[in-house]
Amino acid sequence: VTISAANGVVLQSTKVADIAMQLSAVNNRSMRALADVTIRGGTGQAVPGATVSGRWSGLVSGTSSVLTDGNGVARLQSPASRNRGTFIFTVTGVTLSGYSYQADSNTETSDSITR
Repeated sequence: VTISAANGVVLQSTKVADIAMQLSAVNNRSMRALADVTIRGGTGQAVPGATVSGRWSGLVSGTSSVLTDGNGVARLQSPASRNRGTFIFTVTGVTLSGYSYQADSNTETSDSITR
């Protein structure tokens, strides 16, 4: 999918292809959630160097932002918590020059994991 912008500039589309969640021990009492967000272009190619932004909710709250690696994967970390409950991560944006984020094309926009 391509999107034409003003002055004949053509932007490639991006979308969230996957969010994989896991828990990570901070110390013997606290845990944090990790969200591995995979970004793909309109033809399914990895999109390295994109900034993925999102918010944490449920057990914790906060925002995170990180760049995708060479495989188009951004690993975002939640704040740590000693409590039990569900960590929820929601992608709020993907930015990269020359690309347009198409949230309505996402395979998933939010995911969760319970401690």
